[in-house]
Amino acid sequence: MVLLLSGAMLTIITIQGAAQTEKDQSLKEPLKYYCGKGEVVSLDEDRMAAAIKHERIEGFMEAMTMRFKAEDSHVLKDISPGDRVRFTLKDTPSRTRLVYIERIDEKK
Repeated sequence: MVLLLSGAMLTIITIQGAAQTEKDQSLKEPLKYYCGKGEVVSLDEDRMAAAIKHERIEGFMEAMTMRFKAEDSHVLKDISPGDRVRFTLKDTPSRTRLVYIERIDEKK
């Protein structure tokens, strides 16, 4: 019985240690922000994502149409397909998220 309890405690400690290591690792990921301009092609509010036909994003990617997942639901609240927008992306090695977007009045 003591051996069984010792094994269970070791398992719990190992799991907690792995979770803490993963949390510490995410804090060490390099974080970068990039700004871009483009046109909203489509929205998928259920999946919190927007497809944006964007201009070249300096230091990040060439011009293309790409789907970006929003960091949370309020980010996509005030935009619609066809809107010309300015947006900010948060990039880490594990994911890129749309953190800000606003409609702009600008001729193409």
